Amino acid sequence: MGHHGRRVIALFTTLSFLFLMGSPAWAADPEIDKLLRSPAGKDWITNGGNLTNQRYSTLKTIDAGNVQQLKGAWMTRLKGSGL
Repeated sequence: MGHHGRRVIALFTTLSFLFLMGSPAWAADPEIDKLLRSPAGKDWITNGGNLTNQRYSTLKTIDAGNVQQLKGAWMTRLKGSGL
């Protein structure tokens, strides 16, 4: 095995170790565990709804019968976005 192959293996091993060492600390946090298990409700904690990005709301205000009536309420231009 050449020098390049050994470097790749060393890098992979290091990254695997760091991932495995960080995972237990993250999973042990009860607040994060609660957020992971909870569906997105009234207040979304991320733009995807919850930490698993389900993009699903438990609210019943908008349904198949009134979704056609939705329209934009506001917009903004983001500098540097090209939009």
